[in-house]
Amino acid sequence: MVALEYPARILSEILYQRGKEVQSLEDPYKSTFLKFLKQKTAHRDLLYNYFTDRKKRDEILSSIYSEDPVLLPDETVVPASEVPRNLYSSTFEWYVSELLYREFKFLASAYGVRIKGSPEGGDFDVVGATHSGIVCVECKSGKPRGVDENQLQQFVKRHNFLRADYSILYIDYKGIEGAFPFHYLTRALQLELGDSAIYKVESKSEKTNANFYVVECANIYIVDTANNTGNVIANLRFALDTHHALKSSWNFLRRFDQKLLEQRFLLKMNLLTTN
Repeated sequence: MVALEYPARILSEILYQRGKEVQSLEDPYKSTFLKFLKQKTAHRDLLYNYFTDRKKRDEILSSIYSEDPVLLPDETVVPASEVPRNLYSSTFEWYVSELLYREFKFLASAYGVRIKGSPEGGDFDVVGATHSGIVCVECKSGKPRGVDENQLQQFVKRHNFLRADYSILYIDYKGIEGAFPFHYLTRALQLELGDSAIYKVESKSEKTNANFYVVECANIYIVDTANNTGNVIANLRFALDTHHALKSSWNFLRRFDQKLLEQRFLLKMNLLTTN
């Protein structure tokens, strides 16, 4: 295991307290664009701010798929031959992990988390810890056609395995042709959770610029930024707010019978908005 930074070390300890043993974590200075920066530690904030800008992310991604040199925020130019295609995805996961800790004040966060005994399908893209529980964020960036039903089924399995308070599937496909295969996700949910419907949640905020969905009774949220501006901070804030709004609603609705519960749930989904 790499030498852990503070947020990652705390996360490892919190997961251990919950009966989960972290086997390894990704090293951001080896698996992200940080490894190319001239001053890796000093320019960490530069890369973080760079990835906050959707246009800059699109430029990097377009360069990678066009096999052109990649321009980084410290003006480093990286030859296409030195940039594997998964480097963008890994850097985006690092960015989301940093965002949870910096912007949303999570107790801890890490990316590329491998946990002993977890279902097949790779590591957890991003895991964060709050005062109320564990949060998992699955990041899908690059080309939509690279996502298949098995990958989405593994995402649902990892959500269940982690006993996550909630999980977010974050889809970041701006500038890349294709659409996210929701039919695969629907099938994966049926296999793992039974008949769990996916409901769309409307936001009145102009800052979010994304499509939001919630999986019925599963604490799984979907943020689809395809063909939008991709404000990650605003989109994740809405997803977090949606979870806690529904959580408080469910705590109240448990006193009712199942039929009324479902009716109230649908009513809540139709009325839920944010400023």
